[in-house]
Amino acid sequence: MILQLLYCPLCVNLFKDPVTFSCGNTFCRQCLLPSSTNRRFQCPIQSCNRQHEINTVTDFSINKLTDIIRREQLPLISALPQFNLSQFDCLKDLLLQELDCKVCYQLFIDPITTPCGHTYCKSCLTRSLDLNGRCPLCRYQLQDYISFINQPINKTLHTFIISLYSTLLSEGRRQLVENDVNDINDMQYIPIFATSLVFPNMSCFLNIYEPRYKLMIRRCLESRTRQFGMVLKTENGFTEYGTMLEIRSTEVLEDDGRLMVETIGTYRFRVLETGMRDGYDVGKIERVDDISAEEEIAREREAIRNAGINNALEHTTSELITLASGLIEDIRNGYAAWLEQRINSTYGELPNDPSNFSYWVASILPINENEKYKLLEERSVRERLKLVVMWIEQIRGEWWFSRGCCIS
Repeated sequence: MILQLLYCPLCVNLFKDPVTFSCGNTFCRQCLLPSSTNRRFQCPIQSCNRQHEINTVTDFSINKLTDIIRREQLPLISALPQFNLSQFDCLKDLLLQELDCKVCYQLFIDPITTPCGHTYCKSCLTRSLDLNGRCPLCRYQLQDYISFINQPINKTLHTFIISLYSTLLSEGRRQLVENDVNDINDMQYIPIFATSLVFPNMSCFLNIYEPRYKLMIRRCLESRTRQFGMVLKTENGFTEYGTMLEIRSTEVLEDDGRLMVETIGTYRFRVLETGMRDGYDVGKIERVDDISAEEEIAREREAIRNAGINNALEHTTSELITLASGLIEDIRNGYAAWLEQRINSTYGELPNDPSNFSYWVASILPINENEKYKLLEERSVRERLKLVVMWIEQIRGEWWFSRGCCIS
């Protein structure tokens, strides 16, 4: 049984100089050479057919397993009547010594083999790459951690471990889950990125280069929600209110390893408590939602009634939207062409929903972020629209707006 687990799928013999490719399949090196006339070849497994480089180095873990089997002359002793369970257990103990991850020093869980031939638990390797882009053993320069998150596991090693060490593997997985749960219980806080202001339903593109924030993004990608909080940075830390961002896509730049992250705002929150985890901010939060439509209508009626009594001007919510839309019409009519270009390329179409409308208009206004931040605190759509209209009136009075000048 042990022999069959370490057979090459091409020659159906015990692996000799095994190489494992990024698709997770392993072959004898000599079995590949006759079918490869250049440096690239197609994986011989019919269900795979991925393209690979032929110059992959030996898979050290599988090679050590086959060396032990040859040294112990397993083909001979396994055929003898006296080959008993005691001998089998001794052999398993020998093989087990070659199946520990050199990062956590535990049995491989979801083993991933690198191009330099070393194998680690998938979670151990990705965490290591958060801090350093090199192989933990030989310092070979590896790809970004996102590539290894998506890379299939080493199928031969995984099958070998499941077949011979299923109890140990189950215990290792249970401990891994417990550790993750303990991390969450110790700090039931969301990751927080303190940099700039983002509103709900607005896109945000981030350029991540610090290892601590790469770690944060990786953990978010591995989570169920793929979310983290964005808050505005201040002199003393960050603001009390922020926006939850959901990761839509990521891309690693090959030249310097920077991580480009596309996100979108989902909802607002208020930070209740703060802390740190592995160098980045975290916070315990509560979600912030707008007041109900019924309360919004009641407030509007009360405000208009009071304005009538005092002979004051009080716009309805519909009138506020119309006033704000006037700025958009000015832009579309060429009143400020530079702003129209900025809107089309960055913010997309004008939303119909009154709540999102206020965020969208505020996003395009060239005013200080600390002023825009007031919208995150406000739970009334009507009050947010009043702020937006006030800012628009201020902007209309500026000399650069009427002249169509661009602000740097």
